Amino acid sequence: MTEALEALSRAELPEEGDDLLAGPAAFCAEILIEDERWHRCNPLDVADSVLHAMVAGGLTGPGAARSEIVFTTDDAIRSLNRTFRGKDAPTNVLAFPSGEAISDVAADAGSPHDLGSVALAYDVMMREADERGIPIEHHTTHLTLHGLLHLLGFDHMDEAERLTMEATEIEVLAGLGIPDPYLGS
Repeated sequence: MTEALEALSRAELPEEGDDLLAGPAAFCAEILIEDERWHRCNPLDVADSVLHAMVAGGLTGPGAARSEIVFTTDDAIRSLNRTFRGKDAPTNVLAFPSGEAISDVAADAGSPHDLGSVALAYDVMMREADERGIPIEHHTTHLTLHGLLHLLGFDHMDEAERLTMEATEIEVLAGLGIPDPYLGS
């Protein structure tokens, strides 16, 4: 796990060998479910569909890549947000890139390149989905994609970056049958 996610309690993590994996060999992710309430929206299926869609959309480059997706609690996200961003509040999703760009991965690299980790907070996600009147599965799919795009180097710090990232999200989500999450916002 990345340094950031090592801050999370390992008490609820799967035992060695019990890891859940999602996605194709070209871009797979270890899935950690730290809050059982996440099972309501099938996080393994959500991650799997997002990872497959990203590969199918040509977003991952030539080499194999790997990430980690943690479906966790507001308390865990708040702690991470406080520690690594100086913000003492929970947020919906945090991404912790490994620092190496996917473009640095050679097509014939032996083992998958570690892109980093994404963590999602259950209560924040549920509240946002309820406020927007959208299914939690759609919101979880969107923000899983959002976090993984950050690992691939996408950002939204300026207007041009934001528009590029949103257009990519809209296109991938449409391919998964999910409406534009930015309509009406």
